[in-house]
Amino acid sequence: MRCFISAEIPENIKKQIEEIQKCFGVNKNIRFTSKNNMHITLRFLGDIDYKTMKNIDISLEETLRYIRAPEISIEGLDTFPDKNYIKGVWLRLTSRELKNIKEDIDNIEEMKRCMPDTYSTYRIHATLFRIGKIDSKTRENIIRETEDLNRKMKNISFTVDSIELKRSELKEGGPVYTTIRSYCLKNEN
Repeated sequence: MRCFISAEIPENIKKQIEEIQKCFGVNKNIRFTSKNNMHITLRFLGDIDYKTMKNIDISLEETLRYIRAPEISIEGLDTFPDKNYIKGVWLRLTSRELKNIKEDIDNIEEMKRCMPDTYSTYRIHATLFRIGKIDSKTRENIIRETEDLNRKMKNISFTVDSIELKRSELKEGGPVYTTIRSYCLKNEN
């Protein structure tokens, strides 16, 4: 089964992200991330068997048991991989605590048996949308809209209350994510 580990975004923040998505208009080559699929990827595991998934589940339970819920801030928008060849737009997020959680997850022994971590230069982010083939005018419009939104964007902060182990099934209409297990993080209160 194809799996990944993510931090969950609260519903009220997902609604704000949907409003940001609307600023980019409609284009047949833009595939917006649906509200149900919005998340912060911490580690892509690739195709793993049931036994590996169970071992990861046990290790995540132990690793995350005493972790406090991190505060995250939305810094702005970025294109990826770069402005010359845009494959998507993501929300640039900051959180020292979430970065530390990702490092703790990466250090789990079972992770070394999974797909190698390709996030050596990983930036905490949430994908707004992915882009198919576009012309230069559309690319310029996306860059301009991204820059405009960065100037106008107000500070948005939120707390991540859970980390999830998810299964990803690639379907014709887009990916379908199923939560295998949710690990609640401790709140300060």
